[in-house]
Amino acid sequence: MLFRPLRVGPVTVGDRLARSATAERTADDDGRPGEPLREIYLALARGGATWINTGCAYVLPSGRSAPNHAGIYNDDLVAPWALIVGAVRRETPAARLFMQLVHGGRQVARQCVPEPIAPSAVPLAGSPVNPREMTGREIEECIEAFAQAARRAREAGFDGVQLHAAHGYLISQFLSPHVNRRTDAWGSAPERRRRFLLEILRRIRRVAGPDLAVTVKMNGEDFVPDGLTLAESCETARALAAEGIDAIEVSGWIIGGPERQSPVRKGPPQPAEEGYYLPQAVEIKRAAGMTPVGACGGWRSLERMNRALVGEGLDFVAASRPFLAEPDLVNRLRAGQPRAACVTCNGCFAARGAIRCVAIAEGRLTPPPFPAKDAPAP
Repeated sequence: MLFRPLRVGPVTVGDRLARSATAERTADDDGRPGEPLREIYLALARGGATWINTGCAYVLPSGRSAPNHAGIYNDDLVAPWALIVGAVRRETPAARLFMQLVHGGRQVARQCVPEPIAPSAVPLAGSPVNPREMTGREIEECIEAFAQAARRAREAGFDGVQLHAAHGYLISQFLSPHVNRRTDAWGSAPERRRRFLLEILRRIRRVAGPDLAVTVKMNGEDFVPDGLTLAESCETARALAAEGIDAIEVSGWIIGGPERQSPVRKGPPQPAEEGYYLPQAVEIKRAAGMTPVGACGGWRSLERMNRALVGEGLDFVAASRPFLAEPDLVNRLRAGQPRAACVTCNGCFAARGAIRCVAIAEGRLTPPPFPAKDAPAP
C-alpha cells in the first residue's frame, strides 16, 4: 500500500511516504536558498521520494523563526527557488515539491524579530521577549502574505504548498485557546479561532489558482492545559475539507507541553510506539471524509507504515529524521529493507549549520547495505 500513488488535489504523488517538512538551516541572511538546499532535495528525489515538503519558508520578515531559515516573502526569492525546482525536475521528473509556508508569530529568534507578534500577548515559555497582540490590519496583511507566498511558490514551479498550522507557529497560535485569547472576530469561539486558517486557504485559492495543491500540517492536540483539543481539531478538519483542502498531515504539541508528547521524541521508538499521532489522525480522517489524511511522528518500520494505511485507514504517512540518515529511504523500503536506519538520537537538531545526520557524520551509524535485487518484495 505504501508504494501506491495518491491523488493530492491537482497533483498525483508516486507513493504514500511523504518527506515531512524539516528546517534545513541553509539560507543566507535574506532567506535566499542556494546550492546546499538544492543538493538536499536532489538527494531525496534521486532516492525515490516523490512527495517532498520543504523546510518552513517564512512569508514575512516578522515571521522569521531563525537566522538561517529560508524565505518566500518577496518576488526576488522566486528565481533562486526556481533554480532548485528546475534542477530536481530535470533529474527526477516524478518528484513533486511542496513548499511549507510559515509565520513564526511569537516563536521567532530575537535577533531576527525584536518585537514578536501573536494573536494575543501571551508569553512563550523560555523567551525573554513578550509578543505584542496583532492588530486587525496586521492579521489581514498576514493573510495576504500567505497568499502571495503561495503565488510565488507556483511561479517557482512548485506543485503545492503546505500551510504550517502545527507546533505553535502563528496559524497554530490562532487555533489554540491557550494562545488566542482575543474577543473579536478572530478569537474566542472555535469557529473564530479557525477563521485565520480558513481565510488563508480561501485567499490562496483566489491568488494562486486551481493548479496549485494546498495542504496543511496541523496539531491533533496541543498537549497543554487549555490548549487545542482533538474534538476541536476534528471540527477544523471538517471545515478545511468543506473548503477543499487537498490533504491534512496530523502532528501535535506546542512549546510548554510535555516532551514525551513532542513530535521529535528522543530514542528509537519500539514498533508499537511508531506513529505518535496515529490515534488523532484516525479521528481526523473520520471527520475529513474523502480528504487525504496522514500522520507524522516516529515512523521507522515498513510494517507499521503499511498497517497505518491498510488497518487504520490513513492515506499517507510522513517522516523527517529518517530521510536525514537515508535520503534514499523510499528506494530502500521499496527494495525490501524492513526498517529505517535512524536511531532517533536528535543530533540532527542540535548540530550547527545545515541539518544533517550527526550519527553518520561521526561514524556512530552506518546505514545497512542496500537490499539485494533478489530480496523479497515488501
